[in-house]
Amino acid sequence: MKEFNEEMCAKYFNQKLREDVKQRMRNAIARGRTIGCAPTGYQNDTKNKIVVRDPMTFPILQKALRTFLSGKHNVREIVYMVNAEGFRTKSGKIMNVVNMKKIMRNAYYAGYIVDRFAEGKPLRDGVHEPMVSKDEFERMQKALDVLEGKM
Repeated sequence: MKEFNEEMCAKYFNQKLREDVKQRMRNAIARGRTIGCAPTGYQNDTKNKIVVRDPMTFPILQKALRTFLSGKHNVREIVYMVNAEGFRTKSGKIMNVVNMKKIMRNAYYAGYIVDRFAEGKPLRDGVHEPMVSKDEFERMQKALDVLEGKM
């Protein structure tokens, strides 16, 4: 009987802990905070518990995104430029077309975060510094759609 009670207490404790963590994550998202590791171009400031620009990669990626928006270069050329400037991912790899397109499609770079706990996973305004404006992000989506034959 004692083992049963200990097992029930452990299950209750784990369930309560899981619910508390989810609630803290929901609260952080509601305040515009990033959950987990910062994406490429940003870094976690663990002291202040915020996401800040990575001084090495943020300016390179920001320049790349704005260069793409000029309409004079395709994604492959942008990747070449980024790598020529010495860009490396957090794991030390060079940029590739697939990952550059993921960055270009990621609304985080326009200052949004995804509320993964809400139905439909809506975008919320984040407190991190955007790499491009919301208008630039929308223009980038349209340009990518044209390149990918979606328009």
